[in-house]
Order: sequence, then structure tokens, then C-alpha cells
Amino acid sequence: MKSFFLSLVLFSLVVSAQTTKEKIPMGISENKLSISVVGNPVLSGSYPAAPGERVDQFLTRIIYNGTPYKITVCLRNIKIKKPAGSEVTIDLQKFRINGDIRENPYLANDDIIVLPTANYEEIYYEIEGAINSSGRYHFLEGDNLQDAIFYAMGISNAFDGFDSTTIYRISYDKTKMEKIRVATTSNFKLKNRDRIVVGDEQPFMDDYKILVIGEVNRPGYIPFGRKNQTLKDAIELAGGFTGNASLNNIRILKSKNLPSSVIRSYYGVDAPKERRDLQEDKDVVDIQKFMAELSGLDFLNLYRLSGLDERDTSYLRLEAQLNFYNNSQLIDLNAKNDTLRNFYENYRVQMGDIVVVSSIPVGINMVGQVPYPGWIAYTPGMDVNYYIRQAGGLNDYANPDDIMVIKGNTKQWHAADGFKGQLEPGDYIYIPKEAQRSFWSYLGDTALVLGIVGNIATLAILFINVMK
Repeated sequence: MKSFFLSLVLFSLVVSAQTTKEKIPMGISENKLSISVVGNPVLSGSYPAAPGERVDQFLTRIIYNGTPYKITVCLRNIKIKKPAGSEVTIDLQKFRINGDIRENPYLANDDIIVLPTANYEEIYYEIEGAINSSGRYHFLEGDNLQDAIFYAMGISNAFDGFDSTTIYRISYDKTKMEKIRVATTSNFKLKNRDRIVVGDEQPFMDDYKILVIGEVNRPGYIPFGRKNQTLKDAIELAGGFTGNASLNNIRILKSKNLPSSVIRSYYGVDAPKERRDLQEDKDVVDIQKFMAELSGLDFLNLYRLSGLDERDTSYLRLEAQLNFYNNSQLIDLNAKNDTLRNFYENYRVQMGDIVVVSSIPVGINMVGQVPYPGWIAYTPGMDVNYYIRQAGGLNDYANPDDIMVIKGNTKQWHAADGFKGQLEPGDYIYIPKEAQRSFWSYLGDTALVLGIVGNIATLAILFINVMK
């Protein structure tokens, strides 16, 4: 009898446990909750949740741990439907900003989380200026200026003068732009796709920089003010010139005319920040195509009103390409020219400028028909013939009558025979090649001349016969 009673108790416990398991949804153990998510096509479904788990923790887990896709979720205006039929609206974005725990409640079993539509391409407003977190935010009907400032993390202490705010509002058909100025403290009602600029004045930002490289004591990016900062100030902020600086070869380049990959490969540094925000150049072919098209456009703008012949047009094309690629200003502090020194002291540097301070050249650069082209150590007082001898003399095909001296800083050409100046470190000596012509080349020229003479003789005979 006792054993029968014990067996009956055990049987009852097994049946009770089996019944309890049948009531628990699939995938949910006895100590977990079942939570459903709707409103988002990627996240919609049922998930387990731990007792005591809050909404923010739950959504963070299923978004970042359980979903292989990059999805966008609006954390405002989230609704939680309770099994009893009640509904709670929360704002997780507000909780993440000010920590208001009321916006992040505990979950209960069988809660349904309704996520709002998140379409940042079509439903948004943009805010920038005197706020801490500029960018694009999801727009909800009823949002006002104070809401936008709140979700942008409030007014930034880096700004002065933010009493007024400008709102740019485009019409539905995108044909008109309305500019609205309101007080920054107002509750002005926003509309979809408004662009909000808080404050009028921009602060001094570390990102406002120019690049100084080469022979300065502290090369690199230096933070700069927007007004009244000169090239001389830039050099001083970079630590001044080194002892190896070439004061007659300082250049200012405009990075906006150079693809960022060119700046990186040629100068070994990244482009200024506003250039890095643009799409990076993809490969060398793209860079070459881009540069060729822009330089070609520059040439056409110069050429369209000219009356140049074919030869002068080719020369203008070369000059236009060089002007486009260089787009730089040469500074020679050793020159007896007050204009250049005044430029150094008064030029206002701009965002994106690159200041390049060259090194003092080691000698004279031999180019052309010599056995050992390249740099020859500079010896004061020596002439062109001395450096030609140091480079191994003239090759058999050299043209001794057209040797040129090219000044290193200005790139001016001078005939070596009549050159009366002083060779300086960095200058070039160019020895051209004698034109080599074959028999057939001479024969072709002769045939051309004879053809012209024959045509003239034919015309002369024809004229004489007509005049008879």
C-alpha cells in the first residue's frame, strides 16, 4: 500500500512537469520570457529574453548580435503592447542621452515591441552648427527646434553667438528654397527634410589646418585661424626654417586641384581633411583621367578667344597643363624683390594650402647627352664646361651649339654660350641631342622642296601664257 501511494505521487509529478513544458513556447526555457518584435522587416519575429531585461538591452542584443545585416532602427516612438491590451510609448534615444529610466522599462512575458519606420533617406532633418553632434536625424511629426537640438546633444560650448538659427526648407516639388530665421530658444515646428543651422559664427576648430612640409623644424598639419594668418605665421608655427632650407624655393600648393592619392604618393602625407571627406581616388588610371580632363578644360578656357596658330596652340597647351598641375606660388626670399617678400609676409593662408619648403640642392643637375647625368657637386665659381667635364664630357651625339642653362628656382632657360650669370646649386645644364637624319629623310625634304619649286614654275609658265 505504501509503495502504491509513492508510485502515484511520482506519476503525478511527471504529468505536471510535462504539462508545464507544453505551455512554454518553442525555444523558451522555463526561466526566459518570450518577446515579439514587429514593424521592422529584418527584425520582426519572436525572441527569448531574460527576466529583468530592459528594452534597450534586449534591442541592442538582437540588433548587433543576432542579425547579420546592417539595419537602421529608429529608437524614438517605440510602442510596447502588453498582453492585457495596454500600450506604452517610449523613447530610447532620449534614454541614451539623459538616462531617463522611464524611457527604458523592464520587459514582461509576451510583450510586443512595435518599432517605427526608419527611413533616413526620405524622412529626416539635418542639423549642424553650434551643436555637439551634427548630422541627419529621423523626423517625427510634431518635432520642433528644441527636440532637434536635444537629440543633437545640445548646444556646443565651442561656439559663441548662437542666439539665432536658420532653417532651410525646400518645397515638396523641390523647386523653391525657403530661408527661415528663428530664435534658437524657440519651439519652431519642423517639417520633413528641414536643414537646420544653429548659430551664425563658426568657432576655431582643430580641423581647420594647413600642411607645412619639408625643411621646417616641426613639419605636418598645424591648426590655424580663419583670418589674418599669413604664410610667415605658418612657417613660425611649424618651428621656422631648418638650416638646410632653400629660401629661394618655397612653394604654396592648392590641394583642391590635386586628387588625394596624388598628394599621398608625391608628398607622403594624407590630403587635408576636407579632401579626405570626398570619395577617395580609386586607382592610378582614374587619377590620370581625372587630371587630364580638368587640365584639358583649363586649356579650352584659355584657347577659345585666342587667335593662335598651330605651333603657338601646342605651346599654350603645355603652359596650360603646367599651370593647372602646379597651381602654385613660388617664393624666393633671397631675391632682391620686395613683391615676393611682401607676399611671404602678407599672404593669407587658406584651408587646404600645402606649403613646401625645399632643401638646399647639393649641386648642378646634368641632363641630356653626357655619360653621367644627374647631380654634380657644386663648386663655386666654376662654369658650364667644368660641370660637363665632371659628368664625363659630351657624348658622340651631343649638340654642343645648343647647350642650355636652366635656373633651378625660376626654370628660366639661357643659352650656355651667352650665359653671363652665376651657376647656383639647383641649376640644370641641358645638353640636347644632335638631330640624326637618314638618307631617306634628306631625300624626302628634297622632294618636298622640288615639288614646291615645280608648282611655282608651273604657275609662272601659266601666267606668262595668259599674259601673251
